[in-house]
Amino acid sequence: MSGGISVPEKTEDNGVLLNLLVLSEKRKNLLLLLREGPKTLGEIRESLLVTSSGIIPQIRKMEEKKLIYQKNREYALTEIGKILAEYFYQFKEIMRILGEDWKFWSEHKISGIPEEFHMRLHELGKYEILKSTPIDILKPHREYMKNLLNARWMKGVSSVLYPGYPEYVIDLAQRGIPVSIIVTRELLEKIEEEYSEELEIGLCHDNVSIMVCDERIDVTFAVTDFFLSMRLFLKDGTYDFHQNILSFDISAIRWGEDLFSYYERRSRRI
Repeated sequence: MSGGISVPEKTEDNGVLLNLLVLSEKRKNLLLLLREGPKTLGEIRESLLVTSSGIIPQIRKMEEKKLIYQKNREYALTEIGKILAEYFYQFKEIMRILGEDWKFWSEHKISGIPEEFHMRLHELGKYEILKSTPIDILKPHREYMKNLLNARWMKGVSSVLYPGYPEYVIDLAQRGIPVSIIVTRELLEKIEEEYSEELEIGLCHDNVSIMVCDERIDVTFAVTDFFLSMRLFLKDGTYDFHQNILSFDISAIRWGEDLFSYYERRSRRI
């Protein structure tokens, strides 16, 4: 139409590419396998436990859609294939994490974690959930403090005052351990009221940074050089003191550092 907007002709149904992968376990597994790097046909057969006659037709279909290509007897992902493989991998890992601890995640406010970090939950890796018991209600907190004493540096975000926590921070500071802490406005006022002396001592150390964030924070966590510890709020808004996520995976530490940076950009030093 004269003067109208030119719309490119639709050449393929939007669902064809998705169906190509979702409707075939072999193609989906091949995509995820090649995410690790190029593979020969023999390596593909061995890894996926398939025959040549069973996998070659799937390879051809993926080549037709420009998801994989062959070079020097090896099959590899194209740029588009790499993008799809990464998203499928993230989806698979997030489903694994949520599925393994469905009760925990369904009872807590995942929204307390900034949305941009939801698709990176798989980076928590092989975490464990430390839980209080009727005869040891402080177990999660005690394990956290024990690990903290071995840290070479620590970054933390909190809206909750833990018993004895200020003293632990002072101990780290006096041992020369770099400490960076972000707290909410309400928590800072509580610390100034009940731990003014400890706060003053902490601020006297060059290796201690205390920041305040005026935004609502519904997650508390600490990340160090060798672990990430995190607690969430329950759906009713109650802080869950009895369950603690703990991970020693490098990816979890990186995730925690990035989450700290997220709040650091929204905070100011006191």
